[in-house]
Order: sequence, then C-alpha cells, then structure tokens
Amino acid sequence: MQQNQVHNSVMIEAPISKVYSYLTEYKNMIHLHPLIEEIRELPSKDSHKSTLEIKDKIPLFGVFPIYKTYKAMVESNPSDFSITMETYTFPQIHIKNELKLQSNEEHTIVLEDKLVETPSLLAKFVMKQVVFSHSNMLTELKKIMEMQKQST
Repeated sequence: MQQNQVHNSVMIEAPISKVYSYLTEYKNMIHLHPLIEEIRELPSKDSHKSTLEIKDKIPLFGVFPIYKTYKAMVESNPSDFSITMETYTFPQIHIKNELKLQSNEEHTIVLEDKLVETPSLLAKFVMKQVVFSHSNMLTELKKIMEMQKQST
C-alpha cells in the first residue's frame, strides 16, 4: 500500500456561511467534481453525519469510461466550518478528504487536506485522478460562489 497526502487551498470572495452552505448541500458536488455523475444522500438520524452513494465516471486511458459506485461517509461541523468525507472502495482504495473553511474579512479560505491510500500499482493513476478532480472542484467552487455574489 502506498500513502500520499495532498493539500490545496482557494480564496473565495464570498461569506463563509454561503460557501459552507453550498458545500454541505452534497448534491452540489455534481457541479464541482468532474468525475461525479450521480450522488444520493441516504437517510440519516444525525443531521451532521451522512452517507452518500456516489457514482463516478472515471476515464481509463483518457477515452474509455469506467463507472464506479461507492459510499462515502460525511461529517459536517458547523461550529468550525469543517467537512470530512471518507471513502473505502475496491480495490483497497481509501480516501479521506477534509475541508476547513476560514473567514478572512469578506473572503473565505477553503483549505483541503487529502489522505490517499492505494495499492502501489494503482497509486499513479489514482493520484492523477484525485489531484485533477479536487483542483477542479475548488476552481469551480470559486467560480460559482463569486458569480452568485455578483448576481446579488
């Protein structure tokens, strides 16, 4: 098994409450994450803990799509504006993603930390997908939130 950590951040011209609200409406991930095709939130008794069923479309060799459905456990903490998502998928892939939002005057800083554990033979492919999709996710989040701010 190989373990990798990746850190990203983005500064968004939008209030922290709006950014957090958008991110915790989990179906919005379809608009942010380029691999997610479908997302379904399963019933939960705890409003801050959710299980998501996610369907990804992963390009193999850049042209052949592979569809993969998996579950992700998500915990949101509104008191510190954090969201933790964790998945375990076949074949022995574990991804833990932590988003922490910080307020800076009229801006929100989104800090993202990812831990990726994968079999060594798949590490390069998995890391390429993770880095691409999560960089895109933060870029799209910034675009969407700043466009919403301009239209209000």
